[in-house]
Amino acid sequence: MQKTTDTLNDSLSVHPGWGKIFQHAQKELRLQSLFDSWRTTPSNRLYLEDLRNDLYALTDPEQTIPFISKCAKSVNPFTFGCFSLLFWTSPCIKTALKNSEEYSILMSTPIHLQSQTMDNGDIEIWFIDNETTHHSPTVTHLGTLLYILTLSEMLQRLIDHPVPPLAIELVSPEFTDKQLDTIRHISNVSLSTNKTQNKLCVPHELLLIGNPYYDEEVYHSQLDLVRVKASALKKNDIITNIFKYLDSMRDLTTVSAETTANYLAMSVRTLNRKLNNQNTSYRDVLTNYRIEKSLRLLSDNSLNVTEIAFQLGFGDVSSFSRAFKGWTGTTPLKLRNT
Repeated sequence: MQKTTDTLNDSLSVHPGWGKIFQHAQKELRLQSLFDSWRTTPSNRLYLEDLRNDLYALTDPEQTIPFISKCAKSVNPFTFGCFSLLFWTSPCIKTALKNSEEYSILMSTPIHLQSQTMDNGDIEIWFIDNETTHHSPTVTHLGTLLYILTLSEMLQRLIDHPVPPLAIELVSPEFTDKQLDTIRHISNVSLSTNKTQNKLCVPHELLLIGNPYYDEEVYHSQLDLVRVKASALKKNDIITNIFKYLDSMRDLTTVSAETTANYLAMSVRTLNRKLNNQNTSYRDVLTNYRIEKSLRLLSDNSLNVTEIAFQLGFGDVSSFSRAFKGWTGTTPLKLRNT
């Protein structure tokens, strides 16, 4: 089955490296792709829907998890181009994670990363999905799992000695015990499901481990290239531009779809249409922004929770606390005291 190349923008696109590991896993497991070739955007990124349809065809439990695990295991320092090289030549694990968060748009426009440093020094990497209205949540959860396992595999490859299993928390409760055991066995991770956020937890003792592959010249050359590529994607990404507007506001008490559309020089109707094309809505984008912003603000102990609630557009602390518990499973105060 051949699909023609459409004139597509980079919304809902992913790095072509995902196609490489898909093809490797399909070949290893003797699975047939739905397409002779995948469509690409003008900047040579893959159209997410094509990979998603291939993944949807593998929702048989006997195929899905081995396929995802095989994809993650096939990653190498060249899979994701300059992003991979930047990661693999970073000075230490902490820097590699920081760059992964900062430039996650290169890997996937729908899913971006947000890090949270805990009081004990551990880092949680949250995988926040901007798609909130996709019709096939099962496939979306599988795609998120693939992203998390791939990043976990990349991290473990940077450490030249055995490490304890990295902890992964998943929102979806749909994985069977057999599937979870398969993932644990293949990927050296510990897994728990039915959580409030998809996250990868990295213990603090790993963060400052020196990278045996660190190369200062290669690292800085790839950092410059990654910045340019990420900047180009962010410039045309509607959600990134909404976040930029929200960041420019002292607080969110007066923001609305109307003020946001005005800032972006478009009508509310156009704004809603563009967001609908990315399988989301203004309300859900605002919620995702509040989640990320709340984590950043709560990490600053000089700010009290009342001020944070006001900055995020809540009328009182109790409203903010209820919302935050719904997002994370805990309250702002408990998170700070963890």
